[in-house]
Amino acid sequence: MLFAPNPKQKIAIEHERGPMLVVASAGTGKTSVLVQRVARLVHANLAAPGEILCVTYMRNAARELKERIAAETGATARDVQAYTIHGYCEGVLRRAGQDFRHIEKEDLWIYLRQNIQSLELRHFSKASNPGEFLHDLLELFDRCNDELKTSADYAAYVDNLRKSGASLPRVGKFPEGYEPAREEILGRCEEIARVFAKLESILAAKGMMTYGQMIPATINVLRNSPATLAQERERARFMLVDEFQDCNRGQIELMALLAGDDRNIFAVGDPDQAIYRFRGATSAAFEEFLSLYPEARGVVLDENQRSRTPILRCAYTLIHENPGIAVPTRAGDSFARALPISVRDNRQPAALQPVVAAIGKGREAEANEVAACIEEMRKTSSTSSSKPRFGVLYRQHIHRNDVVAELARRGIPYAVSGLNVLDTPEVRDLAAILRAMVFPYDGTSLFRVSALPVFGIDGATIQGMLSKARGKTPLPELLATIPGGNKVIAALDEARRVAVNSGASASQAAEIAVRRFHLDRHHDAVDAFVRFIKNWEFKATTEIGELHEFLAYFDWLSAAGITVNVDSEDDPEPDREVVRLMTAHSAKGLEFEHVFILRANSNTFPKSYKEALFEFPQELRASGIFQGDSKSAHNEEERRLFYVAMTRARDTLSVCAAPGRGAKNPSPAGYLRNLLCDLKLRPTLAKNPPPGATDLLVERQMRAYTLDTIAARAAELQESAAGVASWLLRPPSTTLASASLSAGAIDRYDTCPLKFKIHFDWRVPGSVSANLLYGNVMHQVLKDYYDAVLAGKPRSAEQSVSLFNQLMDEAPFDDAHQRELYLAKGRAEVAEFVALHKDETPPKILATERTFDIKIGETRVTGRIDRMDDLGNSCVRIVDYKTGIPKDQDKADKSLQLSIYALAAQVAWGHHAEKLVLYNLADQSEIETTRETVEVEAARAKIQEVAEAIAAGDFHANPGRHCDWCDYRELCPATEQRLYSIASAQAAVGTN
Repeated sequence: MLFAPNPKQKIAIEHERGPMLVVASAGTGKTSVLVQRVARLVHANLAAPGEILCVTYMRNAARELKERIAAETGATARDVQAYTIHGYCEGVLRRAGQDFRHIEKEDLWIYLRQNIQSLELRHFSKASNPGEFLHDLLELFDRCNDELKTSADYAAYVDNLRKSGASLPRVGKFPEGYEPAREEILGRCEEIARVFAKLESILAAKGMMTYGQMIPATINVLRNSPATLAQERERARFMLVDEFQDCNRGQIELMALLAGDDRNIFAVGDPDQAIYRFRGATSAAFEEFLSLYPEARGVVLDENQRSRTPILRCAYTLIHENPGIAVPTRAGDSFARALPISVRDNRQPAALQPVVAAIGKGREAEANEVAACIEEMRKTSSTSSSKPRFGVLYRQHIHRNDVVAELARRGIPYAVSGLNVLDTPEVRDLAAILRAMVFPYDGTSLFRVSALPVFGIDGATIQGMLSKARGKTPLPELLATIPGGNKVIAALDEARRVAVNSGASASQAAEIAVRRFHLDRHHDAVDAFVRFIKNWEFKATTEIGELHEFLAYFDWLSAAGITVNVDSEDDPEPDREVVRLMTAHSAKGLEFEHVFILRANSNTFPKSYKEALFEFPQELRASGIFQGDSKSAHNEEERRLFYVAMTRARDTLSVCAAPGRGAKNPSPAGYLRNLLCDLKLRPTLAKNPPPGATDLLVERQMRAYTLDTIAARAAELQESAAGVASWLLRPPSTTLASASLSAGAIDRYDTCPLKFKIHFDWRVPGSVSANLLYGNVMHQVLKDYYDAVLAGKPRSAEQSVSLFNQLMDEAPFDDAHQRELYLAKGRAEVAEFVALHKDETPPKILATERTFDIKIGETRVTGRIDRMDDLGNSCVRIVDYKTGIPKDQDKADKSLQLSIYALAAQVAWGHHAEKLVLYNLADQSEIETTRETVEVEAARAKIQEVAEAIAAGDFHANPGRHCDWCDYRELCPATEQRLYSIASAQAAVGTN
């Protein structure tokens, strides 16, 4: 099809020499402009293909540019220079003779976490999460590379802080009310500088380079080698930079160096689509360009060839709240933001459909609404020659789950981009086999392997035995007594023997496991995982590539933020009729006839701001134009991301959200609220359901729908379950309904009823978390301390610390470094506790670690109170020790545990709990609260409510953020992702 440029596109295409900045908003044909400009340069004999350098951000975009330029110019693809920025840099470094191996930031995190003791952290060592600091360290490392700064620059900055008395940066999160001394902050800065330098040293010694390092390394090569610079400038006589909003400061510096005195640099982008601030990109790149090239010409492409006018009006209204490009060019070219013109509306006059604000009543209602709309649209378009594309976009992957379930229920083919195969049951099975091959006593993995249908073990039999054993008997011993159990042990022994005797690598061991345990090697998830293991064998940090080394790496994948996706950016587009589900970040560059945006509420989309552990110093920024890490910068980027999601739509756009909670303004909290309140958008933005739909009848209908949906989903899950899911979704044992409850058990049920069932009914033997081990030790030490007070022989700090050391030596910590951190933390806390209390008048202690066993209705409630003091007149003071993050007054006032303790004191011993105290050992603070009669009765009602739900057999899953740290995540069927692959989706389309 012949490309006919509009007047502004023509200005950009026909620009010949000197710098030019093209601001191209979504759907304005920027890629066509780039291709046509290259073609004109070649056809006008201004440059050969080998003298034109095109740089973009993503591999698929670079590939598309290369193919389209080759087609337009007649050049071979090999002659066309279209690269990602890192692909270009690698070429320069290789041509300059540099030898290095790439290391991904996530792999570097794992390497540092595995060797964290060598970093000798003092200020940034957190016992509960030793690796937390590393994420922020590597973020700082990347930002420094973006700004072309080294560890020496950072160290000089810190040295100047100490000498000059300048204001100090934020270098940590401290408890409310705590003001760190200047010396402590300087000590933290110096620790960052020292670890930063060590990190650079490690990478250099191992010949490794991060992607962030490649740009400053390339700049150094070009600056230090005039011959190399001249050679590269010949290859880049004309430069075209696509997606300019994704450029960071280092990339802009590199482009300026290559452009030289000719300054033939042509930058195209959209500041309103700058959504990679976490990679150093920023919308301020355009103002930086204009400061470097004040003589640049500029043009704004404003004829939108993608979206209908209602979509553009709503998107423009949203993004207009962000600042635009305030600086014009010297020639007077303005970049002021303006409402784009819909070319399609002029060419294809038709009734325009307004953007829909789909205000639902919860996740299930939202999912049902989206799936129903897609189903109806597919039916309507079934006779059309052109099949529409559907895009379902969201901020986080977890937001898609309910929609996926609804699409599957309706038989609508779909493909999920970015689906992590580590959460599929097939890969969890394979990973469990690999773990059990190396660690025969890994209870969780062995349990999952035992549930494989190939062994035919009866779920009821093992359920009863595990419940009876109460986690005290190792699973291999239990399996030996169960029909089929010996087959599991024998199969693992044989797979282990074959792998060892053959000297198998990790991927070869995986292939052995697949064959021996009859897994489907052709399943997309299994194939992706085996390929991931194979690729790991060639990573820069991999030493011998054997299975035990891979498992040591594998255990940190989630903490490092690594996912294993079945799809990649290099994959071909699926069939048009396949509904695409993806994050808004992944959707950039794509378009769909119909778009649905999910969870458009504050704290979901837009995502809430989370302050980094420490900030990047303003003094290290090469330009004052670039924004720092602030809440306002975060909010602006979230608005840009929402704008990107909106502008993927061609014909219709539906924005789904839950209603607000305000009585005066029940509109959804977030971006929709402002759009719905804008009178100018009334003709182009429709609310669905209409006003008045929030009456009591609708509320009841929605509540009934939600309960029915939960029941239906649970039934479907049970029906389709296989392997470990079929076991865990079995009816509970008869003893569970009559079992006693504790405050912890009630809290566990409230969090997730299925988690409660797995924990108390199956009792799978497994390791105990480090924080729980530490808490148990500290409680034993404090009991000993107050028992000694009762006996009139108070302990000294040395005696209590000695007991702590002894108990810690006996505790089965998995991570030696974490044990050392908890040792240091505990010694300090025990010594401080004794010092604070040794001279006080001893409380009149009634009991320490006192157990109770009471009846509330027909329910037994049990527990143990850390300490109970006598206040006289049957009044007591109950103290509960906390070893984790200090609890505040709000936590104390709302604590169900304290309410149950007050109830137990009353029922079991006739005491009135006049005072209830949470004692935080981390900061030795006491948070005191009370309970009125109505609050104690509320606790009684809560106990009865949970007991009734358990008796009714309600053990539905309740997925949420808590799933990320759940002990049963690798077993839980509710967190499994069923892979509906692109291939199977297309096959389904073919059969319709």
